[in-house]
Amino acid sequence: SMDEGRTWKTIHAPNVPSAHITDICMLSPKEGLFGVSENKILHTTDGGKTFESIPTPLDLALSGGARISNNKIPVSQVMRIGRFYIVKQESYFVTSYDNINWQRIPDVTYATITDAGTLMTVSSDNSIQEYDDKLSRSWKKKLTDDTKPHSINSICVDINYAYVGFDDKIWRSDGDTINVYS
Repeated sequence: SMDEGRTWKTIHAPNVPSAHITDICMLSPKEGLFGVSENKILHTTDGGKTFESIPTPLDLALSGGARISNNKIPVSQVMRIGRFYIVKQESYFVTSYDNINWQRIPDVTYATITDAGTLMTVSSDNSIQEYDDKLSRSWKKKLTDDTKPHSINSICVDINYAYVGFDDKIWRSDGDTINVYS
């Protein structure tokens, strides 16, 4: 849609007839990234009229001689922040968008770009971290003191607080204090 959802046009992803779009990250009305279920990342700069493929983390592993039983692992999440692409293809990976060289982001179990334009991650040790568009970490706090994995539902940031929906609770922090609500 180019008119805030009043009308819609179908866009068909090229060269992936049996696959489906798993995630969309629109950077402008014309430019966007699409994660695809069969090991593809598509990029458009003309509102979906044409697409180019971007090598995935799995593509780079396969070109390096890795033996992988499933060569169609979906790209389930695509994001861009500053000069970086971040994708989830089983694990989270990051690369500069002008020189594709995927690096695994260790221990990240959940990541999202917030409306405030920051990257928020949750690590396997239940730490919540916020990064700016240069991927410099601005703060880190613990979600809980326990070590069990939690089901993260959403993360958002407003001018005063960071919020994390997890399990059946909401975590809220202003950077200094932390409150958890049931």
